[in-house]
Amino acid sequence: MISFSMRKWMVLVVLLILPADADWRNTVNKAGEQMILSEKMTKEFCLIAAGKNVEANKQLLLATIDTFQNILNAMLDGDESQGIVECNTPDVLGALNDIVAAWTPYKAVLLENLNTAAEHTTIRRADGSTDMEVLQEVSQRALPVHDASALLLSRLMIQANAALKYMPSVIEDLLFRQRTIIQRLAKGLLLLSQGVDVLKNADEFGDTIILFETSLRGILRGVPFAGLPVMTQLCPMIQMAQVTRFYQDVRPLLSATLSADGEKAIQAAALMVVDESVTLMEILFNAMMDAARLIMENENNCRPWESMTGNDWFRFMEALVRERLLIQRITQEVMQVAVQ
Repeated sequence: MISFSMRKWMVLVVLLILPADADWRNTVNKAGEQMILSEKMTKEFCLIAAGKNVEANKQLLLATIDTFQNILNAMLDGDESQGIVECNTPDVLGALNDIVAAWTPYKAVLLENLNTAAEHTTIRRADGSTDMEVLQEVSQRALPVHDASALLLSRLMIQANAALKYMPSVIEDLLFRQRTIIQRLAKGLLLLSQGVDVLKNADEFGDTIILFETSLRGILRGVPFAGLPVMTQLCPMIQMAQVTRFYQDVRPLLSATLSADGEKAIQAAALMVVDESVTLMEILFNAMMDAARLIMENENNCRPWESMTGNDWFRFMEALVRERLLIQRITQEVMQVAVQ
């Protein structure tokens, strides 16, 4: 029979060998990063296909491929130096195997078509045209990588929760998906501008916009019954206001593409706005990254008024006056209902 003191030592040993909370959090974060990178790679490949800063985007794509592969290797074997937990439960291993199965051919087609030597197949032909078959293959092979990465993220969140070491929240999952969606929007617009499965991609593009806006409203307003808290910290609220403003800058350009009718018109509309839109969406993505950090770290140590310009103060006061007028209007309407 095991004595009480021996049982205490056994519990202590188990607690010491379990991964730390920080390792679980980092592992979940890396899984979320994989989901973002899966869309980012396709976007960068599409930029190369469109002839946009080809050499610079090649280097970015190669770096993104290396990052994805390094994280995947760490997920498979665990990596203490990166703070990544080796999680070998059947459901997590199944998701990792799905990623490997989807990633291997996707990575191969990316690398095969980055070489500019004449004897190799390239996405950019000698005459400057795009190899549409390759671009379509990249688009199709990217989807299983993203889906498997999303599945791994969900299963790791469940496993972390079950281990009672780290309890990921709904907001954390949503923030990962918002950043992924921004990359997907840029990728979708690039595919449309190059005439890849125009009608199919236009439908998906519209659905992605709706998904982003619905999720954005959820983050801004909070949905407590669904596990989305109402934001109360100043710094995240200010940063999310920035996200909203940057999205408002790019939204009319996205709408212009969706309002076109027919394959040729959609492609032409996308072609007109793609350069400006991709630039604005990179700004939006970086703002969303900052917002995610502030929300997850519950950061409230900012002093935004110190950097406000005269124009910023004018907009602030204008918004304040508008809020007061809306409050007065609500009061009047309530009274009107009360007196029928």
